[in-house]
Amino acid sequence: MANVTTRAYIKGIGQTPRKVSIVASLVRGRTVADALVILDHTPRRSALAVKKAIQSAAANAKNNNNADPKTLVITTLSVTAGSRLKRFKPHMRGMALPFQKKTSNILVEVSGVVKEKKAPAKKAEVKKNYCESREREQIMGQKVNPISFRLQAHKNWDSRWFAQKKDFAKFLIEDDKIRKKLLKKTIRKSTNNRPNRN
Repeated sequence: MANVTTRAYIKGIGQTPRKVSIVASLVRGRTVADALVILDHTPRRSALAVKKAIQSAAANAKNNNNADPKTLVITTLSVTAGSRLKRFKPHMRGMALPFQKKTSNILVEVSGVVKEKKAPAKKAEVKKNYCESREREQIMGQKVNPISFRLQAHKNWDSRWFAQKKDFAKFLIEDDKIRKKLLKKTIRKSTNNRPNRN
């Protein structure tokens, strides 16, 4: 069983390195599972950033290096100063006082045991019996709508009208009666139109 080390580097967290490093010292050297539980119950804003960095390193180890998530241990957790944004604050008598918005970077290294890859099970080869498949096709027939594959033949609705809920049943019965009368007189197809009276 070989150990593998994976890292995650998160830059530009909008908090000072001093505040982030206080939280980082709580979980340094612990297992990933323990660290995530501790950070969930730590009442500091920087706990979320440290937690996301650890989760990223754990995901990298699992997906890229095929490491077992249960064996992951935090080997390195360092917080360094990131870039500083120089800003100005308005002050009395038209002055502007400079200040810096400090950011921090987090480096997390996680080590764990590599999972052994299982050989995929060989699938049994299924030989198709050509005669059986041809017989099935002949029994089933052709599953094609003959109207839709003819050129320039489009089937439309038999009734084209819109009705409110209260009139729908009445119109439907009327249409059925009209269609039955027309069929008795050897008319093959009829289309019923009603004007919209809304």
